[in-house]
Amino acid sequence: MGSAIAIPVGLWLGHMRRGQFLAIGLSNVGRAVPSLALIAFFVAYLGTGFVNVTLALVLGAVGVYGVISHFVQRRSREYGIRLALGQSPAKVVGQVLRRGVALVALGSAIGVAAAPPLGRLLGSLVFGVGADEPLSMAGAVSVLLVVGVLAAFVPARRASLTDPAAVLRHG
Repeated sequence: MGSAIAIPVGLWLGHMRRGQFLAIGLSNVGRAVPSLALIAFFVAYLGTGFVNVTLALVLGAVGVYGVISHFVQRRSREYGIRLALGQSPAKVVGQVLRRGVALVALGSAIGVAAAPPLGRLLGSLVFGVGADEPLSMAGAVSVLLVVGVLAAFVPARRASLTDPAAVLRHG
């Protein structure tokens, strides 16, 4: 029968307990369960990558949210005065969102410029995707811009809801 491989698929299949392994003979992989080893490998590999990407996006969104929120808090008096003088709340939202997009665009430009040399340095960790691949760069920058705009929208909305009377009274 050939040698066997052990695949930790217990949690993935749902009917095995933690720590149990499914042993598949290498000669029987093609006949019995043709893609189980491949599926288990990709679930483990893509699951780890998905967690890393999600963690990076969440950290980036929290960072953009924090910076823009601090910016809005520091300038709340200015926004209150602008609203009292007749500026529309939509323009206030637009101003804050432009600040958030500029922040994310600056970070993306630095990342795109630094990616090729750092990609060559860490080339063993990037499997199948080159650090200077334009489609990957465009996709990453697009996703980061969308996440940045969504993260900046909450403080922008809060800035547009600033009560001009309260700001002038406590100013």
